[in-house]
Amino acid sequence: MADQPPLETRPAPAPWFRRLAVVALVALGATACAGNGGVFVTTTVSEGTTTLPQETTATSSPGSAATSFPRGAVEAYLEGCAGDGDTTFCTCSIREFQERLTFDEFLALDETDLSDSAVVTDVTSVCLREVVAATSTTTIVGATTTTTTVPPMTLDLDGTIAVAVSDLEAYWAEQMPIHYQVEYRPIGELIPYYPSTGDLPRCGAEDLSRSVYEDNAFYCNPNDFIAWDAEGLIPDLFEEFGDFAVSLVMAHEWGHAVQNRGSVRGPTIVTELQADCFAGAWTGAAAAGDRTLRLSPGDLEEAMAGYLLFRDPPGTSPNDEGAHGTGFDRLNAFQDGFFDGVAACVPYVTSSDVPEIVAIPITPEDVATGGDLPFDDIAPLLGDSLEAFWTITYPEIFDGDWVPVSTVVPYFPSTGDLPACGFGVLDPSEYEYNAFYCPDGDFIAWDAEELFPDLYRSIGDFGIGMVLGNQWALAALTRAGLPIEGVEAELRADCLAGSWTAMLVPFENPTGIVLSAGDLDEGISGFLTLGADPSAGDVDQATPFDRFNAFQQGFFSGAASCLDQ
Repeated sequence: MADQPPLETRPAPAPWFRRLAVVALVALGATACAGNGGVFVTTTVSEGTTTLPQETTATSSPGSAATSFPRGAVEAYLEGCAGDGDTTFCTCSIREFQERLTFDEFLALDETDLSDSAVVTDVTSVCLREVVAATSTTTIVGATTTTTTVPPMTLDLDGTIAVAVSDLEAYWAEQMPIHYQVEYRPIGELIPYYPSTGDLPRCGAEDLSRSVYEDNAFYCNPNDFIAWDAEGLIPDLFEEFGDFAVSLVMAHEWGHAVQNRGSVRGPTIVTELQADCFAGAWTGAAAAGDRTLRLSPGDLEEAMAGYLLFRDPPGTSPNDEGAHGTGFDRLNAFQDGFFDGVAACVPYVTSSDVPEIVAIPITPEDVATGGDLPFDDIAPLLGDSLEAFWTITYPEIFDGDWVPVSTVVPYFPSTGDLPACGFGVLDPSEYEYNAFYCPDGDFIAWDAEELFPDLYRSIGDFGIGMVLGNQWALAALTRAGLPIEGVEAELRADCLAGSWTAMLVPFENPTGIVLSAGDLDEGISGFLTLGADPSAGDVDQATPFDRFNAFQQGFFSGAASCLDQ
């Protein structure tokens, strides 16, 4: 890859696009061999195989819906377009070209800048929709998402970027006039660059060091281009997190281009979060089935992981030049757009409706300890904090006073000494890497051998805090006579855990515990680590994305709002 120069035009909207010039030349030869003047009108697909109908005679006027191309030309196009891959897109595109162009106009595409062709853009949009109609989709139902799994369309990295680019251009062409009262102007240039070559795109008059380009992607306002590290950042994201992580980077940078076109100005932290919100709005439209790009199970979790990867270091001030926000802040902004569209993002730059930023400063003690409590102190201190929280909160949202949880039971699965609940001791495997609230004995138990030590090592102390917060919430729901099983109960518990977490932000609070910088991002990591795997299609558990949304609701709107879950 290192020897590949940066592209000077936008990437093709789909893999077939790059073959069009060659195909057109082959089609010219096929035309000369057509002999009897027979032409091809439509194509159909059956069981994944392209079937060519019988030749007919063209009777339509050029450019009309029934214009048709020579059979040999169509066969050459399909062979050159699809190769050994799926033929759905290629079959659709040649059909759509026949409906829009004469054969001469089709061949002339070889001589134009295809990236600026309105016909090519339209055909791409129509046919990608046809292809992704059979892919995995995620639809919004109320405040949660429901996933239907069907065989997905697999794209390589180039194809992923191409589909995202095409769909983002089309999306903002629709949204800009609505929200900014201006026509959308396509991005001037897209530039994948390769830092090892030293051939790096210059943005304005400023000379930047090579380190700025490494593992980076950016929108250049003065020159109106989007550029990205095609040697490190983007292929690494694709390999480690998946296709949607790459698409999300493109969507964020597109957000900055939209700000330029809409003359949006504001503090860096606000414009960065607005770009995240814009990316969420586009993603929400895709999840609702309104875009060419569709979401597969796990895509929203890729977004969560991406925001942890690109967060500011813990303790970064929102006022710092170049601040982007914590993972928690960035994911909040993304969800604003995801659930409420571009309309929720536009007010970010007004003084009356700035995004909510949770700034937790880093203290000298945090520097010394890494922001984590000693492991042996975590469960006792957080348990006391949760008891204090529920003593205050339970009477406010339910009738009656809070009754403290009877006891806590840390256990060690390898010893076989396991706490019985209800009908007795379950299979030992049920206890491994688990934590639970037992209504019959009114106790909270957890795997102290693997689960809590692993969370502490891999995430931090608030990874454990998220688990305990949920178990105390289940105890509260039990006391209130509400169910504690099923997705709805799981989300309600996450919401209540969020309301407890919000009480830990002020340094002066009645719970005895204060959040450290980075703890909220540890909570996101906890959802990803312990949440259901969306790709497994498990409908009995909420997805990490839905769980974070419930947590966010409790954090910002309080415990009473959780009763609507």
